Amino acid sequence: MRMLSLCRFMLAAILLGSYPAWTLAHDPAHFCMDCHGVDGASTEPDLPIIGGLPRQYMINALASYWEGTRPCPDSKFRAGDTGREKTNMCKIAKELSTRDVELIATFYASKPFVPAIQTTDPAKALKGRQLHVMHCQGCHLAGGKAAKHDAGILAGQWMDYLRVIFQDFKEGTRAMPVGMESKFSELAADELEALVHFYGSQR
Repeated sequence: MRMLSLCRFMLAAILLGSYPAWTLAHDPAHFCMDCHGVDGASTEPDLPIIGGLPRQYMINALASYWEGTRPCPDSKFRAGDTGREKTNMCKIAKELSTRDVELIATFYASKPFVPAIQTTDPAKALKGRQLHVMHCQGCHLAGGKAAKHDAGILAGQWMDYLRVIFQDFKEGTRAMPVGMESKFSELAADELEALVHFYGSQR
């Protein structure tokens, strides 16, 4: 099902064309840096760090935004012309061609993941470490610092952002990868918060 959806996304992207193709050809980060920071090292707690994320994860994420299977809240620009009209990831994904998606995903996969420096509760982080080993380490490797090709990096990600996506998963507004749903459904609210503190404590 995921492969079929991804194929539909790529076909539609070809038909829609590129925006703006010449910019992405020279600077694949152009569409992203005014929100996600230089090389994807976001300094905004509500916007994820995307530098260093696996290439396939980035491609799948953009496909989900194009399909509307992932929430797309409006967001203001955080750099450049911050007076521009707000946008969202669904709008942005629909402006990208297949080549644009490949360039963006390859570019950010080549960059280092820069962990956010955050304040965490040591007791919650310890509990979160145990929960990670029990439920998450199969896909989110090395304590969440690495990931299988279609999974995200969690260690060092912004805690505010993690809370939002965990809530999206709980409410069913964001589709979970195959194999994640059964594990995630076992976790209570306090356990999810413990995971947030564990990942937030990692450098």
